[in-house]
Amino acid sequence: MQSNHLVQFIQHKTSLCVGIVFSIMGFLFGVWATAIPFVKNQYNLNDQELGILLLFLPFGTIFINPFLSKILAWKGVANCTFWGANILAFAYAIPTNVNNIYLLAASLLFVGFSISLTNISMNIAASLIEELEGKKILATCHGMFSVGLMLGSFGGSLAYGLGVECSQFAILVSIGILALLHFILKSNIYKTPVRKTPTTGKNASFVLPKGLLLIIILISVFSNFIEGAMPDWSGIYLKEIIHAEEIYWGLGITTYSFMMASGRFFGDSIIPKWGSKKVVQRGGFLVFISFILITSIDNVWVSLLGFATIGLGISCVAPIMYSQASKIPDLKEGVGLATLNSFSIAGFLFGPVLIGIISEATNLKIAFIFLTVLVGLWIVLSYFFKPR
Repeated sequence: MQSNHLVQFIQHKTSLCVGIVFSIMGFLFGVWATAIPFVKNQYNLNDQELGILLLFLPFGTIFINPFLSKILAWKGVANCTFWGANILAFAYAIPTNVNNIYLLAASLLFVGFSISLTNISMNIAASLIEELEGKKILATCHGMFSVGLMLGSFGGSLAYGLGVECSQFAILVSIGILALLHFILKSNIYKTPVRKTPTTGKNASFVLPKGLLLIIILISVFSNFIEGAMPDWSGIYLKEIIHAEEIYWGLGITTYSFMMASGRFFGDSIIPKWGSKKVVQRGGFLVFISFILITSIDNVWVSLLGFATIGLGISCVAPIMYSQASKIPDLKEGVGLATLNSFSIAGFLFGPVLIGIISEATNLKIAFIFLTVLVGLWIVLSYFFKPR
């Protein structure tokens, strides 16, 4: 049944094109993650200085979010999805091709702007396809993000291992993605469905979260802290806490990403059967138990199993939260998603920084116990979560 769903997803050109945008964002994020050590060396930064520098990216997302609803109303979801992806592909090539720390900080702000514009518009595009065409695709689209993340990090590691300059690789990736967007996506992305009647609701670009939206945001922030922290810290945990051999260091993120992608590809068939509430709750329990095992048993295979099940448990949370945020009553289209995006992206990008701060003050195992507490809060909040 799941294979049939994937075949239908691929055959529906608009769904596939939106999914490709998701995978492009994941790919670019993976390439950037592999470039961070080179940036650190280029500017001779210590961990604290690097952490401060990386904060400019979430600052960029937070700054632009209040304006996103107006941009979407002005240009439309399809245009913002397509051109947002173009801007994002261009923006990601800049940080590794400047030679000034201030220009680097400014370029990360620009990347943050691009992430928010593309992230909001592509999620709304997927939500519109679900709502107006009756096709469940959000979880699959987020699965394509995870696949893109795996391929981007692998491609970056391979390129740098073969001696390709970081700056040159970024330019090649940018050119390749821009070509892909213009020759494959352009003719189809503009077919994203639109409502025949305008939406009603509060005329605002950002609202103070309350009620269902507040619960959605809190669950999303807690899950995004974990989703952001795992790529950066799973390998370090295996190295410094488990004292695993070098060959295992990269397997933490590999198993995590693989199971996350798998869970998301199955999500569009599982969510309608189990219901959004049960998927969020059961995912939370799975992640909670996984962290308990990882922090209690110092064993490489237990840790790898734990990282894999964390990826599986967290896989469908983001698609569900984005879908629900787009259905908040009495809000103009895009406002619920823009408000969610302001917090969830910040959690995703601030998470690794906060884990580093906690780890520096105590140790990495304590930092992972902190993540366990956040999962506990996520589980408690899930009982108050009433999906529409």
